[in-house]
Amino acid sequence: MSDPLKSDGGKDARAMQRIGLILVALCVLWLAAAALMVVNFGGLVEALDAGLGWREAAVLAFFASTSLVIVFTLVAGDGLLGELQFLIPGFFMLFGFFWLGLVLLF
Repeated sequence: MSDPLKSDGGKDARAMQRIGLILVALCVLWLAAAALMVVNFGGLVEALDAGLGWREAAVLAFFASTSLVIVFTLVAGDGLLGELQFLIPGFFMLFGFFWLGLVLLF
């Protein structure tokens, strides 16, 4: 019996390894961010005690939207140019959603 992963020259195995490495890197970054949030949780609570204004929420929404669009682009596999017509309106919708959500909730 032949190995099904070797029938195409190992391209599927390399793709799966690459996806696995990306997922591991994202998990490590997420855990590092969570650890930093726990360390600075007291300062975060004090900063959010008065609430977020429109400007602060816009900055946070921009970075949240940008990072999410980058993750979507990497996961799509089609590349930036193949999905550009969907990414631009999606970015603005995410930005608006995060911006209003942050202002109204915090």
